[in-house]
Amino acid sequence: MEKIWEALKYFFKEYKAFLIMLLVIFGIKFWIADIYQISGESMMPTLENKERVLATKFTSIDQFDIVILNSHNKGSNNKERLYIKRVIGMPGDIISAENHHVLINGEPLEEQYLGEGSYTKDFGPITVPEGEYFVMGDNRLNSTDSRIIGCIKAEDILAETQYVLYPFSKWRSL
Repeated sequence: MEKIWEALKYFFKEYKAFLIMLLVIFGIKFWIADIYQISGESMMPTLENKERVLATKFTSIDQFDIVILNSHNKGSNNKERLYIKRVIGMPGDIISAENHHVLINGEPLEEQYLGEGSYTKDFGPITVPEGEYFVMGDNRLNSTDSRIIGCIKAEDILAETQYVLYPFSKWRSL
């Protein structure tokens, strides 16, 4: 038993810095921030397929934030599918779309982030319940969002995107 104890002490002494580094990396990944790969075109032109983004956890949710959310839909690999969408409506807001414009509480929403010629089909009105958010993709004709899956509970929003990290040539703050 003493040999095992001596071997463990030697291992921890020699690899202490490495073990601490691993703990820090895993701590950051699980509690502070994570990197996500974009899959699909629902957030174009803001985010493109296969870009990688850094998203921080434990942030307050504000209108126009781009968030990672749990859709509770299972993909072909039987894992829960994550979506990336823009927060459009806050709790208590009334959301609708008329003549290609999104309205919040009857006022047109200024959406400079949409691509030229963007088109939003008429919908609503939808009242966003307390503790929930209305999210939409920037590519309105190619997005599964709150118009289809309903409002998103706050606890299903996992993180807020901060930066595009990859490809390096497209690094930018969101």
